[in-house]
Amino acid sequence: MAPSPWFGLEPVDATTLGGGVLARDGLDEVTAPLAILGAEVSSPCSPAADSYATLFPLAPSPTVLVTGLGAGYTQLQSQDTCVCCIACFPGGDADAAVVLAYSVRYVTAFMARELLDDATVGAAFAGAGAADDVAAGLVTVESR
Repeated sequence: MAPSPWFGLEPVDATTLGGGVLARDGLDEVTAPLAILGAEVSSPCSPAADSYATLFPLAPSPTVLVTGLGAGYTQLQSQDTCVCCIACFPGGDADAAVVLAYSVRYVTAFMARELLDDATVGAAFAGAGAADDVAAGLVTVESR
């Protein structure tokens, strides 16, 4: 059985969250398909030293990184249900509704590609509107 795909929404790699274990210490050994959506704006909830910026260079190939330009950590989730939003500022100056919409779109596309063999998505989310989002200045997309 193939390993389950994993999509990280602004993953934070800290020993306090991982029971003393850091993902970065074994990330290169992962064989599952990976994708990461990172928020450009750091906060106490996603410090740059422990965020996607640290994890992506250590991830195995192929891994895709989508970075939300001007987005903050809490904008990748529904603001109506965000429990700790007040502690995670700055929140970013990107439109929260737009950030949430592309977050849902990329996670859905990744899982459709990996679990349903939807070839229209493409390796770098071309079929999920990545080129339009890049052209609009909403995201950057990198692959390794």
